[in-house]
Amino acid sequence: MVEKARELRVLLPPTLGRSGAEGETEKLREQLGAALELAVSVEVASDYRALAWKTMRGAADVTWAPPQLCHHARERSRRVLRAVRNAGSTTYQAALLVRAGTAQALEALAGKRAAWVSADSTAGYLLARDLLRARGINPDRFFSRECFHGSYRDALLSVVREEDDMCSIYTSRPEPDAVAVSIAEQVGSAGTDLQPLAYTPTSRNDGLVVMQSIDEATAQRVVALLLSDACPPALLATCNAEAFTPDDEQNA
Repeated sequence: MVEKARELRVLLPPTLGRSGAEGETEKLREQLGAALELAVSVEVASDYRALAWKTMRGAADVTWAPPQLCHHARERSRRVLRAVRNAGSTTYQAALLVRAGTAQALEALAGKRAAWVSADSTAGYLLARDLLRARGINPDRFFSRECFHGSYRDALLSVVREEDDMCSIYTSRPEPDAVAVSIAEQVGSAGTDLQPLAYTPTSRNDGLVVMQSIDEATAQRVVALLLSDACPPALLATCNAEAFTPDDEQNA
């Protein structure tokens, strides 16, 4: 039997590990706590493996999870909610980025240096490698070097600084303007020299996983808040979402 929650433990991915993260998490803690009338703690995971480990082992009650973790955590969750972006879309894709003028086709990246977010990052690693395989390229032998930087910001900046040659980022649409928005979210004007080289197929959006570590009554309160117009603005901003919607995969 799960005891009634006295504190709601919220776990965020390492991609939040950028300037201003402390202020964002404090706003989130305050707004969620006030809306739910519960004590709320907010933690940023050190990496994606820690995010998955803590989520699957009940060390978090609500996790902002990448698509794969949303899928794997379904059986241990009370509800999975997908982020809604781009005027109602629940899917996204990745764009492979290079510095302007350095490559015109994927094949031109042979022997170059790749900057990835994490081995568990969907848009920052997995989708890009799947695209290479689909083009008949073995990603394990294609690059001269592959580095994991832990966040989109650090991966992008390594390419901007010419320490690496390509990276991958999320985008709502396979269009340069949409990619520019994602780049600006991570590195601001420092990324103006980055441009998309190729786009991957779509993936389901990341989302919020409400785990069985909290009692059903508290879970229902949390879910009702997240699906309502009163969803805390700090949570929407942190997750870069317009709203949340029930996961149709879980409800199938």
